[in-house]
Amino acid sequence: MIKKYRLYWNCCGLTHYFTSWLVGCSPPALYFRKITNQTTAIPVKPKYNGFTLIEVLIALSIFAILAVLSSTALYHNTHTEKRLQTQTQQLYQLQLMIALLTHDLQQVVPNNINQTNFVGDDKQLIFIRHNANNSQTLPFSKVTILCKHDMLLRNNKILLKHLTHCRLAYLDQKLQLRTNWHKQLPLAVQISLGHNWGPGQLLFPLLQ
Repeated sequence: MIKKYRLYWNCCGLTHYFTSWLVGCSPPALYFRKITNQTTAIPVKPKYNGFTLIEVLIALSIFAILAVLSSTALYHNTHTEKRLQTQTQQLYQLQLMIALLTHDLQQVVPNNINQTNFVGDDKQLIFIRHNANNSQTLPFSKVTILCKHDMLLRNNKILLKHLTHCRLAYLDQKLQLRTNWHKQLPLAVQISLGHNWGPGQLLFPLLQ
């Protein structure tokens, strides 16, 4: 009868074999199961029945690496979400400021001989504007635009903050920018701003 042999492995034997090969030790003997023409075959009992300390340390090292990678990815995702929320809030504040000042400066009351309704310098602008048709409000109101420290304020209410610089300028009839104004209405008001998104200049035309 021709005897046939099949390589017989169990989980522990396979792990021991490759672990011993990785650390440079002699691998354990291979386990075989003899296949005969009988209906039953008795497997050889493996030499090892558990995990060694080296195998446990290798497994713990792998889990530690996976945990570090997962926590790093989670941190980056959280940081990116917070940064997007901050940028969205800043964009909303900028859009609100542009809409509010555009509406104000389109309702400016021109200067006349008896009263100066529009006067400003590079840090502050004071003007009188028409109010909407409403019987419960006065027909005119005073508006003060102020660059103070790192903020842009309208009537002492913050429009923008965390600015690196803020400056006002006025476009005259010769298309020249001036830092002081007390004459007739300029063609436009320019606001130069600096923020963490970079410097920018906003031009608000006035209705003549």
